[in-house]
Amino acid sequence: EGGLRVLGAARALWSWGAFGVLTAVLGSAAAVAGAVGQTAWVLAIVRAWARACLAVAGCRLRVEGLERVDRDRRYVVMSNHASALDPEVLLAALPAGLRCTLWAKRSLFRQPFLGHAMRAARFIPVDRDDRSGAPKLLEETARQLRQGRSVLLFPEETYGPGDVLLPFQRGGFLLALKDRLPILPVGVEGARAALPPRSRVVRPSRLVVRFGEPVETEGRAVSERRRLMAEVRDAISGLSGVPAGKSGEGGEG
Repeated sequence: EGGLRVLGAARALWSWGAFGVLTAVLGSAAAVAGAVGQTAWVLAIVRAWARACLAVAGCRLRVEGLERVDRDRRYVVMSNHASALDPEVLLAALPAGLRCTLWAKRSLFRQPFLGHAMRAARFIPVDRDDRSGAPKLLEETARQLRQGRSVLLFPEETYGPGDVLLPFQRGGFLLALKDRLPILPVGVEGARAALPPRSRVVRPSRLVVRFGEPVETEGRAVSERRRLMAEVRDAISGLSGVPAGKSGEGGEG
């Protein structure tokens, strides 16, 4: 047992050291690319950073359903959320041709190197403790969508026990309905085992990302929001293997 603890500590030191180096090097590269207006380079660097972080942690990623993603379309991409590792897993899995912004916790933007890269990638900060910023969040997202981008978000907003999907927030659905954009449901499997809540050690794991059939919103009224949310919830549940539970509905964010 003592040997296993030592092995775990050594793995943690290696992983976090490697993460730090990767973030410093690739985060700086992304910031420079953003400064010279090379947004496509920024997104490529961010994806490379995500894949490299998974690789050094010993995580193997399999992606299914990419044939369902039309790289020439814009989507509101929605995924289940069970681990702090989910954003890296999804960034690593997204097809390169899909120009995608991301809703991310505001606190992440204050981290050295990582924050610079996120701003260069034009990711959008979300403050879960201040709902008054929701209109600004939706306005900035809509602006980027009009510029030809997709957006990746977690409708659960945060991760809970993991044995059932949490209530979905309605903001992303209103965005999709108002802009008549298809919702691309995604299921992530294995991220919670790789990085459980309150753990600081990423465990070598098998990760699977499954892209589902896009859910069209063209011709659907905003009043159909609840039905749309239930449809997407069922799709994400099937793709991730996490039971849907009670649908519920959260706020704007």
